Amino acid sequence: MKKTKLQFILFMLGSIVLFYLMPTIAPLMISRDMSLPFVILTLVIVNPIYSFLSGYIFTKSNGFKWYYSLMIGIIFIPAVFIIYNSSAAVYAIVYSVLSYLGCLISIVTMKLKNN
Repeated sequence: MKKTKLQFILFMLGSIVLFYLMPTIAPLMISRDMSLPFVILTLVIVNPIYSFLSGYIFTKSNGFKWYYSLMIGIIFIPAVFIIYNSSAAVYAIVYSVLSYLGCLISIVTMKLKNN
């Protein structure tokens, strides 16, 4: 149980870094002209890949926990209002669904491996 809590916290911290810190520091680290494409790339490519892989890895290590993928989406919701705009709200659902998909594939691969 302790391992599950620690991994959950670490993956949620990873989500916070990707959802909040990356778009916030992008203008400071790269030129202003490139910061918007970087933020969009993070929103459309990096965050979905992280959501899927984190769901897969977390489930493989700890078994399916229904709240994990839900929290991925919930953590993103404030970023919609702080960093993006309301058109990015759909990504909260997308990230949760991709995380659930990662969980599902992890469960299937574990069951196939055991057979």
